[in-house]
Parts: sequence; C-alpha cells; structure tokens
Amino acid sequence: MLRRAIATQEMTAVAVLLLLVGATWWYLGRSVPTPERTVRSLAAEPDAFLKNFTLTAMDERGLLQQQLVADKMVHFTGSGESEVSKPHLTLYREQQNPWEITAERGWFNTNGDRALLQEQVVMEQMDKQGHPLTLQTRDLTVIPKKNYAETDAAVTVTSHRGVIRGVGLRAYLKEGRLSLLANVKGRYEPQAR
Repeated sequence: MLRRAIATQEMTAVAVLLLLVGATWWYLGRSVPTPERTVRSLAAEPDAFLKNFTLTAMDERGLLQQQLVADKMVHFTGSGESEVSKPHLTLYREQQNPWEITAERGWFNTNGDRALLQEQVVMEQMDKQGHPLTLQTRDLTVIPKKNYAETDAAVTVTSHRGVIRGVGLRAYLKEGRLSLLANVKGRYEPQAR
C-alpha cells in the first residue's frame, strides 16, 4: 500500500511537471517573438513619412526630369517602397509639353524608377495648339526613365478630335505613341476645312 501511495505521488509530480513545462512553452511562444516574426514586422514598419511635399528630380545635365507632389508619403523599411496618397507626377521631356499624371494612391519602388498608380488615374499632355490629350484608367505602371507607361485595365483616350476606348495600353511617351491592345472602339471628328 505504501508503494502504491509513493507511485501515485510520483505520477502526480510528473504530471504537474509536464503541465508546467507545457504551460511555459506555450507562454514563451506567445510572448517572445521569433526572429522570423520580427523580420516580417520590421519589413512592414514605416521608417519615414512626408506630408504635403514636392520631390524634384533632375537628369545628368541638370534639366528637370520629373516632379512628384502628394498629400502624404510613407516609406517602408524592409521593402524600401513608398506608398503615396494623391500623387501628382509630372514627367518633363525636351521639346515636348510635360505629361501630368494624377491618381488617388500610388507605390514607388526603392529607386523611384517604377511607380504603380491606382484609382482614378488621369494622364494628360497638352499638344502644341493647347489641346489636351487625356487618358483615364483604373491603374497605371509608369517607368519614368524609359518614358514608358502601361496598364492592362480599360482605358479612355480623349482629345479635341474624338474619344477612343480600349483595354490595355502601352504608352511610349518620348515618341508620342500610344497602343491600345484590345476591344478598341472610337469616335473621330476630322478637322473642319
């Protein structure tokens, strides 16, 4: 009988010990972040922000290349990307009127050489006679250094001569060439003589 009481006490002690080890393991797993969790959370942590700002970029010769005006920009540590509210991007080209691009929000990569603009994107350039050429779409990827923009979304192109609608766009800004990729429909009004 004495042996049975000692065995029961030993089993109870082992059970309590196992319960304590399990509870400690569970508690430490919740309260101490693993290195993986820490790295992920740091990657999503903003490290800088700007409000109501203007950023200006020049080319190698000191000529105005692009300008970004926005309500707010948040830069993220891990990815190096920046999220921008209400961006207004102006792309300047020699001997051409600039392209003005606005959107509700946008993302710029680390070098600022690629932008993804989203929600109510409007891209506009005045021709030499002062008539606007306006493109409207849902989203637009812009690569300023290559004078290039593209989207796979629906696009409406409006000029003083007509309206063209299509799906997908490749815009070669330096050459002034726009390519609508699919489902293109338009109305053109020739110049009166």
